[in-house]
Amino acid sequence: IKWERSDEQWDTTFLSHVLKQLPTKELLHSEFKEELLNFIENLINWTIELIEPSWSEQYSHEDNHSSLYEFSDALCNVISTICEVLPFNETYSRFVEPILLLKSEECWQLIEPLVRYCSCKLYDESIVSEDVIKILERCLDRFLQIEELKNDCYRIGKFDVFKNNTLKSLMFTRITQFDSAKRFANGNWSDIHLVMPIINKLVREAGWVGAVMQNFVQLCDHAKNDYPAEVFADQVLTVISKPKLVGWQGSTLYSRISELVQFFAERDNPLDLETGQKLLRIIDWLIDQGDRRSASLQQSELFRSIKVN
Repeated sequence: IKWERSDEQWDTTFLSHVLKQLPTKELLHSEFKEELLNFIENLINWTIELIEPSWSEQYSHEDNHSSLYEFSDALCNVISTICEVLPFNETYSRFVEPILLLKSEECWQLIEPLVRYCSCKLYDESIVSEDVIKILERCLDRFLQIEELKNDCYRIGKFDVFKNNTLKSLMFTRITQFDSAKRFANGNWSDIHLVMPIINKLVREAGWVGAVMQNFVQLCDHAKNDYPAEVFADQVLTVISKPKLVGWQGSTLYSRISELVQFFAERDNPLDLETGQKLLRIIDWLIDQGDRRSASLQQSELFRSIKVN
């Protein structure tokens, strides 16, 4: 059955204002829980059908979906709250997976705000929901499938605004300072271990792309007082062992990584042998790339007693 656009327009902007006023948490703990969940599920299905019609094998990019942005934003805010309150096995397949299965580029109008609001839950809530972290891990898997992260793509690393914002949300670099936050954005990164599985997978699998690595070193710079030096070393060594690094040449990545190596070495001085050797391997690689700071760092007291076989 092929549907056509109605002459009567549904005012999605007005609906977005309605969604923003919903007392979602209160409704989820009330007798109206199922009515709310069914309503949100129907909205998701309607939006998906509009973006990728079930009767069409080819998706038209001619339709202007810009009017959906405010609505998608409000809808994903509600979905993130549902994912925070209800367990993963009740939310993922019903509210999140249908969005992540979308294939057209327009899907990022839904994925980006979903990732943004879910990551914000980790900044703002006193108790971090493990189920929200699971949702973000699934969103990360979807992000890693994009064309811009494939070796044979001519647009490697050239993310549009939606994908770039998704990257920042997944790497926790989008919100740099918010004093009222419970963690991260308030300068306290002692809970970095909670999101390390997301960061670790993202940097190890996609750090060879300059834009991803730039976000990673920015994260490490913000969290450097709490970021584990050995974990950092392992992540960087994995990335620089890749056969291809795109978007690194002419960037500040080499000097910024060198600065972080020096900071971690000074912070944890004296270094344990294994961590010191890993950091020294990074320095040796940076020297091969022509980084002057690393050359002097190699001869400093921090690494003079450490040798790499």
